[in-house]
Amino acid sequence: MISDSRIPISVTLVLLSVTVLSQRFHLRIGVVLGLLGLLSAPFYFKELRLILSLSVANIGLYVFPNTGWLFRRGSHITAMYSKLILEHGWPLQRNPFRGFPETPLVHFHGAILSVITDLPIFPSVSGSILVSYLLPIFYVSISISILYIYSLYILRSSTIASLSIGATLVWLPLFETKLTFARQSLGFVLFVVFVYSFLKSDEQRHRLLSIFIGVLSIMAHHFVSLAIGGLVIGFWIASKLFSAKTWPQTSLLILLPISFISWFVLFEGASSSISSLISTFGAFQFVDVASKTTSSPPKTLTISTSFVVLILGFFSYIIYQLLLAGPITYSSIFGNIEEKRIELVGIFLFGAFTAAVSAFGFFTGAIAITRPMTLFTVVALPLAFYVVDNSGITTPNDNLIKRFSTYDQIPWRSICYFCLILFVSLSFFSGYVIDADVDPRYEVGKTDQRFGAELYSNADFTKKYRSQTTHVIGDLSVVEVFGSWGKFGEISSGYIFTDRQYPTDTLIVIRNSNYDYYFGNSKTYGYIEISLPKSFSNDKNRIYSSGSTHIYKK
Repeated sequence: MISDSRIPISVTLVLLSVTVLSQRFHLRIGVVLGLLGLLSAPFYFKELRLILSLSVANIGLYVFPNTGWLFRRGSHITAMYSKLILEHGWPLQRNPFRGFPETPLVHFHGAILSVITDLPIFPSVSGSILVSYLLPIFYVSISISILYIYSLYILRSSTIASLSIGATLVWLPLFETKLTFARQSLGFVLFVVFVYSFLKSDEQRHRLLSIFIGVLSIMAHHFVSLAIGGLVIGFWIASKLFSAKTWPQTSLLILLPISFISWFVLFEGASSSISSLISTFGAFQFVDVASKTTSSPPKTLTISTSFVVLILGFFSYIIYQLLLAGPITYSSIFGNIEEKRIELVGIFLFGAFTAAVSAFGFFTGAIAITRPMTLFTVVALPLAFYVVDNSGITTPNDNLIKRFSTYDQIPWRSICYFCLILFVSLSFFSGYVIDADVDPRYEVGKTDQRFGAELYSNADFTKKYRSQTTHVIGDLSVVEVFGSWGKFGEISSGYIFTDRQYPTDTLIVIRNSNYDYYFGNSKTYGYIEISLPKSFSNDKNRIYSSGSTHIYKK
């Protein structure tokens, strides 16, 4: 019965349907059982390619319960720029929001697809299928498909390639960060395509494609183009070390800086954007909010948590990265594998680059550490599995270890390696994505960034109620939605920390979750995480409520 190829596919489709429907209707037990089934079925049926179905389930964890609206902060700004470009053309005469419309590729994509499909870009109170909702799903799906092809190219085995892609799929920060309608999501697709074509640059068509994608990335996202530059430098150094040809890397090293500078010089306002970008990075300091010396510093958020939770939470990101870097580093230094020596050393050097960026982001807050880590993950995993599978250990062959139909012997080293990665990745999972009653793990930087009808309803009410001088105060999620919804006198999250001295004509938007966690930005203190006192709000001043979100007049 198990040998019938239709049975595994049918069972997987049933499990996937249960998982997706449970996600859509917030059925916790269905989501958990469905995910466990999708993870177990490939091993039970000895058809590891079925693990690709986990990609659909992981996408659904973050966006299916929020169908009709947007996911993650930053997506509304991108959607609004797409709408403005559609209405007024590009380049824009001025930038009304934060962000970088000078890298407009994702904005163009959203605007063009909106015209073709007649689907809206920006969300409404009622909720509807959005171009800005569908595109990130498309980006992540395409990226995973290309990553599987890349894994097959490196590993030459569908079984081990499936284990490699499975290890990628349990890196949940990929889905947390790339399922947003933002420049980095499209940039991630371009990065994945570049890696595959760059490693095959011996073929002319792939060499030309890598050059084209490298230049195109400049129009998509600053950091991705810099990451591509870091990867190229790593491979150029590796090629020099082993006296291999370097002209494919050299041509990119010449073209990328010229293209980067030319792009920003050619368009109005772009040079100031570069200056703003540089000054922003230069302004970050090694600051602990609690140590600020002021007359009345805010009470910072303190969460009681165990050392084990911290290790398995925040530091599990680092442990995961070390699991990837370990085999590559060992092989690069000791040279126990000759066949892909240049690739291993090149990725090792790229890993050093992403580690430096991650450390910079950790100490300054300039960039989320999971962003460079995700780029290293997708590049390094296939090569890490390659090293593990070719480590020279004799594979046992007895009754306890049966043969796979798609591989000459069961790749037990790769399976053990995958299980180790899976164990570490269990700490990435947050209960709030499947149960609205579970709080995000604030102590490891988790926040719920799914924007639903409540927040949009409050923004719509405020847009109708406010005047041109109305100040709106709320956490960063409120600032995200309200700031792109309409024009107000000022939208801020900072006044809440300054002795309750608010401007006249002020509306304060408070969500119930703010009494546990309020993430705001103050000019005096910078980014602050606090818990609001229960006595903060006064029902007499409440003028509007929608579910767990309330508006107060001050």
